[in-house]
Formats: sequence, structure tokens, C-alpha cells
Amino acid sequence: MAGFCLFRTLTGINCPTCGSSRAFLTLLQGRIGQAFLYNPLILVLVSVVLAHQSLALVFKRRFTLRLAPRVRIFMTLGLLLLFFINWLYLILLLP
Repeated sequence: MAGFCLFRTLTGINCPTCGSSRAFLTLLQGRIGQAFLYNPLILVLVSVVLAHQSLALVFKRRFTLRLAPRVRIFMTLGLLLLFFINWLYLILLLP
């Protein structure tokens, strides 16, 4: 059964998060390759969250990322670029 996506219904193209639920559930089953095909960015998100939570558990403290303004701008632009590359992948390669 296909999920309901208002963005796809209105525009006819995949939204930036299409396949995320399938990718996450497939990742939980240990099928990393298939999860990557559904939505590559979910692997990045899950990896970052797991790393952050693991560090917090091991060191028993909360971690925050403090960056200089210029580095923060480059990091934001890099993340936006990854987001749009992922979206292009979802639009062009997924049915």
C-alpha cells in the first residue's frame, strides 16, 4: 500500500522526504542497501542521531556543536546542498 503524500498529490513529484518511512523501517530490518535506495539522506540522519546519543550515553553529558559564524554558514549551505541533491535523486530516480 502506498502512503499518502499531499505534496506528491498536488505536484505530481516526490517530496523531499518521500521514502523516509520505508527507508527507516527497512534500516531497522538491517537492509542498509535497500534503505539507501528508498531515501539516502535517512542514513545520514540516523547516523548523526545514533552518534550523538551514543556519545551522550557514554560520557553522561549533553553535547552541542559550537561553530564560528563562517563555519556555521558553510555547514548550513552544505546541508542544504545535500538536501537538494537527495531531493533530485528522489524526483529523478524513484517512480
